[in-house]
Amino acid sequence: MTTATLSPTEARVLKIVGGTFHEDSVGPQAYQRTLEELRADPVGHLRAFTKLFVQNPPNPPLLTELHLAKLLQLTAPIAPEETRKVAAALARRMADSARDREAAYLESTDESDSAEIKRGRQLLDERRYDIQQLLG
Repeated sequence: MTTATLSPTEARVLKIVGGTFHEDSVGPQAYQRTLEELRADPVGHLRAFTKLFVQNPPNPPLLTELHLAKLLQLTAPIAPEETRKVAAALARRMADSARDREAAYLESTDESDSAEIKRGRQLLDERRYDIQQLLG
């Protein structure tokens, strides 16, 4: 996935989940403009999110580095039912990734690989917890 092939909505979704979407990081005007665009079309943003992270999920390390719950936390108050559906689908996808990481950890014989896999599992668990909070 390259940013050149993304729609404006998909690019906005990536900006929000990238980990630096804070007023201090992007500036107050850009932050507010992004929130306004999200609030104007929460379902469209959820569709883009689903396309990027549920239907065609990124590799497992990227799943752990991105702050996927951020977008869902922003859409939950304005599109609760749709957000819940997307969060549930993402939770299933992340559970699959967690199982894959667990298997890789158990099969790893290299200590440095094991440490990296363990770190990835811990990050994924944190991200999964954030998603589970949205599901209640």
